[in-house]
Formats: sequence, structure tokens, C-alpha cells
Amino acid sequence: MNMSWLESIVYGLISGISEFLPISSKAHQELAMLLFGVSQYDPVRNFVVHIALIFALYYACTPMFQQVQGGRKSHNQYVSRQMIDKRLIKGATLPMVIGLIVLWYTVRGINGNLLICSGMLLINGVLLFVPGRMLQGNKDARSMSQLDSILLGFIGGLGSITGISRLGCQTGLAITRGADRQQALNWALNLSMPALVVFAFMDVLQMFTVDSIPFWSSFFTYILSAAGSFTGGYCAIKLVRLVMVRVGFSGFAYYSWGAALLTFLLYLFAV
Repeated sequence: MNMSWLESIVYGLISGISEFLPISSKAHQELAMLLFGVSQYDPVRNFVVHIALIFALYYACTPMFQQVQGGRKSHNQYVSRQMIDKRLIKGATLPMVIGLIVLWYTVRGINGNLLICSGMLLINGVLLFVPGRMLQGNKDARSMSQLDSILLGFIGGLGSITGISRLGCQTGLAITRGADRQQALNWALNLSMPALVVFAFMDVLQMFTVDSIPFWSSFFTYILSAAGSFTGGYCAIKLVRLVMVRVGFSGFAYYSWGAALLTFLLYLFAV
């Protein structure tokens, strides 16, 4: 459970970068723990990481959140596009939260299995590759249906499975439904906020299931992990926005497949 100060920083950076790139933060966290020789899950460390990611997300996307959630009035009427964006996101939030919680309780027994993680990373690569080969659509929230909103939420629930990227799934689904790349990414980033809150809440619940947590002896390393995750998350958001608009996510599919191969090799060595 304990990590050195350097491992704590690296763990935070990996968590932050992989959270907002479509490459599965859970898979990279488990691989980092394996390479560091840490066998026991630390819910406190993950809690501070998720809280730091919430702040990084808000700090990096403040204008976007204010535009969608603020609902600034124009001539005593809400701007229609803001209202429709907000309705789409709200419609996707509840099914996503349900999916995240249900799948988390369903698959938590197999999360940590390197063979399954390798298979999920392989699938994640396919989910990123296919939308990247499709013609870019031009739909915004005004052209998306209530069904699109529900599907966007439920597929986000797959983020509880190690090896599957929630952001990648939601962005890919929106693109396949004809959404513009930038719009698809903005919706996924907006939905990242409630998703991170859910993960932080589940970390709190897991604190009651761990026999002992060396809180005070690890306090400094927790702060380092939080700082690393904030930095990594903020930089990843800036990078993903640049990459998504220009080339899409298909390039990350090859990375995901490479990570799947590495995970499979680690599984063979561990057997």
C-alpha cells in the first residue's frame, strides 16, 4: 500500500494523464502498482487523486462549464443551444451513474486480473479505431435525440471496467451517431465531472473495507499523488482537445493495443 515519494508522483501523473486520454486510467493504475510492487489497493490515495482530477477538470474547462451550466440569459431567454447541451448532459448523467455503480459492484472481483485487463484494452482499441475511420459528422446537441443521451450515459458506465476508457467510449459513440468531434469531446468532458464524483464516493466506501490505512505515515505521499494527478490531468485535457479536433482518437487505438500486448506479457510472466 505504501509508495515512495517518487512512485507517488509517478502514480499521480499516470492517473491524471490516463483519465483524460482514451486509454483507461484504471488499467494504467493497476500496471503502475504492479511495477511498483504494491499489491494492496489504497482507497485513500485514489480518493485524493480523484479529488485532484475534479479540480483539474474544472480549472481546465471552466469556460465550458460556465457556458453549459451557467445558462446566461440573452434578452430574458436562455440561449437555446446552451439549454439543449445541458439537457443532453443531464439526460446522460443518471444512466451513466447507474452504469458505473452497477458495473463497479459486478466486476470489482475481476478488476486486477491481467488477462482480463489485456482483453479489455484490446476491445478499447477497437472502440477507438472504428469511430476514427468514420466520416466526421456535424451534429450538435440540437440534432441529437433523447435516445442518444441515454446511450451516451449507459456506455459511460463501461468506465468501471479496467481497460475500458469512459471518455473514449462516450466520445466514440457520439461520433458514430454523427456528432462533431469537438462537441463529442465536450459532452464527454462535461460527463467526466459526475463520473469522478462517483469514483471518489466509491473510494470512500472502500475505505471501510480495508483493514488498516497508514494515513499519517503516507500523508506526504498522498499530497504528491494529488499534485501529480492535477498536473497530469490538466495537461491531458489540453492535449486531448488539440488531438481530437485535428486527428481524432484512432491513433490512441494503437497505443491501447500495445498496452494490451504488454499486459498480456506481464500476465504470462506472472503465471
